[in-house]
Amino acid sequence: MIAKKTYLLVLILFFGIFGLSGSLWAQPYLGVVIDEQSDTELLTQKLDSLDELGVDYIELNADLATRDLMLTLSGHNISVLIRS
Repeated sequence: MIAKKTYLLVLILFFGIFGLSGSLWAQPYLGVVIDEQSDTELLTQKLDSLDELGVDYIELNADLATRDLMLTLSGHNISVLIRS
């Protein structure tokens, strides 16, 4: 009787661990945090490089999110997250 309970416990643990491991993949998106102000030309060069590297998200502080910066970012295929 103890052997059956042990096998059952092992099976439950085995399928529980390997069943959950398929749903625990890391998020497949790449993002960066911009925390310093830079001029538009330099920022455009950086954004071109990040776009080529496959960066999907940029996170900014709210005080850095100026109108000019947002216009520059809108020309790229990168989502912007603004932190308050």
